[in-house]
Amino acid sequence: MLRQLHFVTIMLLLLNPLALFSSSYDSDILNVFSKLMPRFVLMSSLQEHIESSINICLLHENKDKLTASSLQDMIYKNYPEGIKGYEIFVRMSSYSTTTECQDSQLIFLFDTDLVSIEKFRGEKKLIVSYSPVFLEKRSDISLFVGRRVVPYLNVNHLHKKGIKLDNILYRISKIYKSKEQ
Repeated sequence: MLRQLHFVTIMLLLLNPLALFSSSYDSDILNVFSKLMPRFVLMSSLQEHIESSINICLLHENKDKLTASSLQDMIYKNYPEGIKGYEIFVRMSSYSTTTECQDSQLIFLFDTDLVSIEKFRGEKKLIVSYSPVFLEKRSDISLFVGRRVVPYLNVNHLHKKGIKLDNILYRISKIYKSKEQ
């Protein structure tokens, strides 16, 4: 019986490579992010500034590099031909070298210390975070996970940056209420 249990454990690890690295990120939630991030850009006023590609930057710490790579693969798998005539280009960068994110319309933040988010204060980019906790600081969008998974919007941050969203996105989303209100 113990031998069968070891076999099952090994098979599960082989089928889910992220499990080998004890990722604190849910792969199903990351897959939802991978499907929604390009759509967030297209459903925002940033679409007007897209030339030929939607540029997404995945910011991570070294410990999350493998997870960031997995998210990058998910995005390319979900959009192999791009979306609505736009190519999708995904960069990965550590928090210490954020200059690679300059041309991005969307920046995805893996969990990190909240000080790192301050680097993007005032930039006209969508800031999407894995953790909804970052909505209080500088993140514009996260996901609310309840009975359903829905976008979670911080409309105050979006308004301050002058980024407008499609009305459909507002209707399907949960609006984040800042502690300041």
